[in-house]
Amino acid sequence: MAEGVTQRSILTKFGEEHLQCSICTDLLRIPKTLACLHSFCEDCLCQCQRSQRTIVCPLCRKETASPKGGVKKLATDFKLASMIEAVAQDEADQTIPTCSAHAGRKCVVFCETCCELICLTCLQESDLHRKHEVGEVSQETVLAKKRQFMKEHQSKCDEYFKENVTALETAGMLRKDLEETVTQAQKAVEAKADEEIAKIIAAKEFLLNQIDEIKTGRERQLSGFTEELVFRNETLQQMIHHSQKALKTYNDYVFLRGFSEVSSSFKVLADYPHPRTDRIVHGLQFSPAITTGAVHLGSLLTRDGGEWKLRAETSHSASEGGRGVTVRHDGTALVADVWTQRIFEVTSGEILATLKSMKTCPRDVSVTSHYMVVVDDTAFVKMFALDKSVQNFQFSTVPSCEVETTNVDLQSVAINGCGNVVVGDVKRNMLTEHQPSDGVIVRELPLDTPPEFLAINSESQALVSSEYSGVVKCIHQGRTAFTIMPTIRGTKVRCCTGVSWGKDQVFYVAMHNKASGTGQVHLYGASGQFLKCIIQGLHFTPGH
Repeated sequence: MAEGVTQRSILTKFGEEHLQCSICTDLLRIPKTLACLHSFCEDCLCQCQRSQRTIVCPLCRKETASPKGGVKKLATDFKLASMIEAVAQDEADQTIPTCSAHAGRKCVVFCETCCELICLTCLQESDLHRKHEVGEVSQETVLAKKRQFMKEHQSKCDEYFKENVTALETAGMLRKDLEETVTQAQKAVEAKADEEIAKIIAAKEFLLNQIDEIKTGRERQLSGFTEELVFRNETLQQMIHHSQKALKTYNDYVFLRGFSEVSSSFKVLADYPHPRTDRIVHGLQFSPAITTGAVHLGSLLTRDGGEWKLRAETSHSASEGGRGVTVRHDGTALVADVWTQRIFEVTSGEILATLKSMKTCPRDVSVTSHYMVVVDDTAFVKMFALDKSVQNFQFSTVPSCEVETTNVDLQSVAINGCGNVVVGDVKRNMLTEHQPSDGVIVRELPLDTPPEFLAINSESQALVSSEYSGVVKCIHQGRTAFTIMPTIRGTKVRCCTGVSWGKDQVFYVAMHNKASGTGQVHLYGASGQFLKCIIQGLHFTPGH
């Protein structure tokens, strides 16, 4: 079969060429074959018969003897009739729909542009369709193209189906692997936790046993001391009794006779040391270790492609009031804790040391080459010396003559590319830049966003966020370079709680929706475009 030729077109062509009556030009009805082998409809031959004896062929004019009863008694070609029935059935299967716009008109034309069936009247009356690419449905090329298109796309669908089946099988294996790895991870965490709990219980039992031993020893010491005091008390009572009795004696001779015994007792008492209760050790207290402020079981890692990434760390710190965070060049972090009122040093989730205990509440911290810079709930910025070449001092963010009359609320601090100290005042919505040596004001920059959190890179680009505005702005050379409004699952976040610059001018934003487990950290490009979410499911993400 030639390419593009369909089964329907072959049957139709065969019917048109071999199964049509030459008289009525329709499919043969009760086909009668003459001696010349031409076939005609029974009714058509009856109408053409002129003589009772012979039947003249309308095509070749040859005569065929007419049987008694005429044309109807000619033998019916049943083989031909069955072929006609097959063609008729095929045409019946190809029911042509009628036009909805023109009653009774069959839709025999296909508009390629509109991809719809139309009738000839639609084609003639519609200016739109006349400009389109159209073709008759009976044309082999029209149907062949469509069927070829269908075959090609069906083969693609078959390929996609096979790929999808493979993907489903892979997904099933991945689910099984996930369940196995999750089970293994859970068992590993439980084992590690049990191990750490066992260590804590062992340490607890050791300390409690030590306390019991101390208690037993000191109780023994107190018992001996008490017995000695009771014995001494009885002796003193006897001496007091004898001396009182002797003093009441009026006979001098009797008094002198008993004086020797009483006086010797007094001499023994004088030589006996006085009881010293201060020599009994009674002080006992428990001093918790600083490093036990954080319990670190380990970290969860997820693999993206070939790279393992930190997902979460199990570190429950004894200090959870950390708000301001900065990182030194050596990688250690300084944290300003408003609850414990101290600045402490952290590395790898462990508190190394408390650098500064304060009577005020530190809100943010930063470092220069010589100073640790702290803003707290006072009107002054604290400069704590990191080496002996400089001394501690403090300065205000307003002229000294205005300190008493100007209300400030210092919440954030950072060091810009020039090494100057930049302080965020949320009361006045302002950034003030100061010289690090003496705190002298270099310039002031008014803002329309309260600078609760502040981060500045080496190019002096400042990131400013206000917790409950849900907005982060980048300020450069006194102007807003761009503004971002982070979203979580397509919804604008309620709180931005920290900003931080990274390498290559990318930056991080911490955020949450005021509900436990909604905290996330997002990574943004240098021009403020969202790159990806690097951490999610956090309980609370303050600091920068």
